[in-house]
Amino acid sequence: MIRSLLIGCGNIGYNYDMMSPQNTQTHFRALYNDKRFNLISTVDENVEKQLKIKNEYGIDCVKSLSQIDLHILKNIDLIVISTSERSKIEILSHITKLGLEPKAILYEKPIATSATELKSFFDCFKSLKSELRFNFMRRADPSYKWLRKNFERVTGVDQQLKVLINFSGDLHNSLSHGLDFLLGLLGSAKFKKLQISALDNIWLIKNEYFDLTIQRTEINVNIFDVTIFSEKAKINYSHTDEKLTITEVGRWYDFEGNFFTMSNDSLDFNASNYMSFTYEEMFNLINNKACALTKVDEATLTFNLIEEVKGHYV
Repeated sequence: MIRSLLIGCGNIGYNYDMMSPQNTQTHFRALYNDKRFNLISTVDENVEKQLKIKNEYGIDCVKSLSQIDLHILKNIDLIVISTSERSKIEILSHITKLGLEPKAILYEKPIATSATELKSFFDCFKSLKSELRFNFMRRADPSYKWLRKNFERVTGVDQQLKVLINFSGDLHNSLSHGLDFLLGLLGSAKFKKLQISALDNIWLIKNEYFDLTIQRTEINVNIFDVTIFSEKAKINYSHTDEKLTITEVGRWYDFEGNFFTMSNDSLDFNASNYMSFTYEEMFNLINNKACALTKVDEATLTFNLIEEVKGHYV
């Protein structure tokens, strides 16, 4: 079993599933339910939550990392960091100072929200001897993985793409999802020599591979959708209703609700259990297999692109 430690039991760490007992949308439930993982301990500052986790699940929940015996920490295989932006970096720093070497670290997105935070992240990261991945969880969805594998078949080879990303809320916590969605499909090599311009809440980004329009809606909710156009197909992903639709010439694929069906294939898309897919990828990573989750260089590329977009805001 993979000995695991969860740091941060907020919404995505623990809370979301408490409102929906049948779901697996948090790190806690995914780790607790997956018998390949042994959740050794959790860390959270909320005293009521500490007691609830201890009493209901029999798992220790302490206020800080320093309260866990160092011998236990040095035998942890996986550390999950699911706290606020600044404290994530502080925790990463604490891990390096303790000399911990887990096989893997799962780090909640985004990588940073400022240049200062990014520098602090890399000051810690350069000392790590662990694989680190970011939880842009759509990368792990079977629907997304199918699309990534078949992207050129669907859109056509060497197609100049037109892309539209609509988002609202914070750039690093909302727009980053849309950009990572596109980055995972195209690959980092196609995000070079970008030309960026802006007008009001619209940004235009283009190179030889794609022509991207980003449009921001001024509402205080972090949501996004992505639409990709080629001469052969239209692909749309909607965060609001977790719906992925692919329209090809003469064919229609509709991915809606908890599952979708395709001709000659049947794949599950279950938004209510997406964290299970994340831990399937982490299991692969720890066992030296291919992992679909976002790497550090990819998260850095997304951060830098957002900072450039901010610099062109009019």
